[in-house]
Amino acid sequence: MTHPDHVVLPGGAADIPQFEPVYPLTAGLTQRTMAKAVAGVLARVPALAEWIEGSVMAGHGWPTMPAALQQAHAPREDADLSALAPARMRLAYDELFAHQLTLALARVRMRRAKGFQTHGTGELQARLLAGLPYQPTAAQRQAVAEIQADMAGSNRMSRLLQGDVGAGKTLVAFLAMLTAVEAGGQAALMAPTEILARQHYAELTRMGSDLGVVVVLLTGRDRANEREAKLAQIADGRAQLVVGTHAAGWLQTHLAASAHSIGFGCNLCAYKYSRSRCISPVASM
Repeated sequence: MTHPDHVVLPGGAADIPQFEPVYPLTAGLTQRTMAKAVAGVLARVPALAEWIEGSVMAGHGWPTMPAALQQAHAPREDADLSALAPARMRLAYDELFAHQLTLALARVRMRRAKGFQTHGTGELQARLLAGLPYQPTAAQRQAVAEIQADMAGSNRMSRLLQGDVGAGKTLVAFLAMLTAVEAGGQAALMAPTEILARQHYAELTRMGSDLGVVVVLLTGRDRANEREAKLAQIADGRAQLVVGTHAAGWLQTHLAASAHSIGFGCNLCAYKYSRSRCISPVASM
C-alpha cells in the first residue's frame, strides 16, 4: 500500500476506526487534514446549556448537542449511520427549530410596521362566487376569512398560503385581491417566471371579465411604449389588478407573490416593495 491512511503496530488493528467520515474537499485539502481539523473543533465544543425541553429530549432519546456532533462526525456502529439515528434527528430538529425561530422573529419585526386598513364591501367577491360552477371548499373559505381579517387590521400582513397543485390557491388570492379593489385600491400578483405570470393573467382575466375588473400584465419583455401605456393605466387607477414577474415589484399596492418554489424568502423580499399586505401562495411539491 503506497499511501496507507493508518500505520499501527502489529496487534494494534483495534486502534483503526471502524468508520471514517468523508468530507467534501477542494484543491490542496485532504481527508486527513479535514478529519484532524474537525476533531480539533469537536474537542473545543463548549458545554452549552440545553435549549430543548427535557421532556422532548427524553421522549425521543436524543443526546446532548456535543454528543450529537461527536456521533455525527465519529460514528461507532452501523446504527449511527442511519438517517433516523437519535444524533442525526436531534441535529435536524435543531436546524429546523433555528430556521423557524428566525422566520418568526422576522415576521414579528415586519408586522410592527403600519399598513393600510382595507375593508372590502364583498360585492365583487359575491358576484364572482355566484358565477363559479362549484362551491369553494371549507378550507378555501377559512383561508379567505383569515386573510381578510389581516387586511382589515392596522399592521402589515405576512401570510403563507400553502396547498397542493390544483388546490385552489389562485382563487383565494383573487378573492383577497378583490377585497383591495372593493376598498378602492389596487392589487398586484407577482410570479417567479413569465410563463407562470401569463398563466395567472389569463386566469384572472377570465374570472374578472364579468366583474368589470381591469387586469394588466406587466413583464420585463414589454416594449417601451407598451410598458408606458400599462404604467399609465396603473398610475391613474384604470388598471385595478396587475399581474407580472418581479419587474412589477416596485408597485406600492397590495401584493400577492406566487412563490411555487421560492417560499417565505419571496415574501420577505416583497416587503421591500409593498407598503401594505403580502401573501405568498405556495404549492406543495
